[in-house]
This record gives sequence, C-alpha cells and structure tokens, in this order.
Amino acid sequence: ADGTVITANTSTENIGGDRRLRGCWVVKVIFAAEMEKYTHGVQGTELEANDYRHACRLLAAQFPLLNDDVFARFGVAIDDVLIQEPLLETLTPNSELIFIPKIAAG
Repeated sequence: ADGTVITANTSTENIGGDRRLRGCWVVKVIFAAEMEKYTHGVQGTELEANDYRHACRLLAAQFPLLNDDVFARFGVAIDDVLIQEPLLETLTPNSELIFIPKIAAG
C-alpha cells in the first residue's frame, strides 16, 4: 500500500463548521489494512452519506471489490464507538467510519 487517501473533488457548503454535500453529511472513512487489497491500496476516503448502509453502497460503487461479504468480515467504529449492528446507524456531521478486523470468538 502506498498510503493513498482519496478525497472527492466536489464543492461543499459549510453549515456551522459542518460540511454538507447535496443533502448528506461528508464523512471520513478509514479502511483496515486488510481491506486495502479491495481498495487498491487506498487507506481512506471521504464521501457523502447519511447512514452506514448508504456509505457502504457508495464505497462499493467507488471500489467494486468491496461488497456485502467483505463488509461483513469487518467491524466498524462510528465516531470512535464500536457498533455491533451498524446497518441502520445514522451518520452525523463530520462522522468518521473506521473499519477494523473482527475479533474471532474462541
């Protein structure tokens, strides 16, 4: 991995210091190192989404190797809180999604 982080090249508006793009919040995504084989070495990105499911759809469109099976193999922390069932989690201004490897039960 070359440490690449990509950012959408689109205009945003500031709302009280929060960035909003076309009605959705701009959120930061950090990929687990193990996900970089699905993102061609990209370690993170920013996208416009209003919930976790929406973010995953956008990520899959941007990185075709990312799919539901891949997302299911990783946990996610949203704004530093590990979420067990993130599918319907709402995102807030400047949210940060961090994908982490799931810990195997033993």
